[in-house]
Amino acid sequence: MDVALDRVLTPRLTGTVAYEYRFFDFKGRLENTITHTPRLGASYRFTETITGTVSAGPTLESDGTSRTTPAVTASLSQRYGWGTLGVDYSRAVGTAGGLGRHRQQPIGRRHRAAHVVAAATGRAGRAPLHLVGVA
Repeated sequence: MDVALDRVLTPRLTGTVAYEYRFFDFKGRLENTITHTPRLGASYRFTETITGTVSAGPTLESDGTSRTTPAVTASLSQRYGWGTLGVDYSRAVGTAGGLGRHRQQPIGRRHRAAHVVAAATGRAGRAPLHLVGVA
């Protein structure tokens, strides 16, 4: 469950307060884990086409023991007439292919095309196309 509240502070700067709750049920293979992550963040529009975002806070993990780890997300994207290009970074608690709890730190890049041609119908569409790669 995620909940967030955004507040426009200036025409270029937006602040965010967020809370994330996760329950990892490992079906008896490991202790179930609950995480709580309060976050503070901001989005800044550097130019009309370039926007950066950052969000951070502690993740409080409970699985019979308690520990705190940092949670951070950051992105930088540029909008073009044909779509958007961007890079992302995220550090979060997640799962490792169903094998157990894992602290993830992927760095990714993304491309979002604004216009996609539907080859099967021969019609042009405006459905977004997402291509995501993890480095």
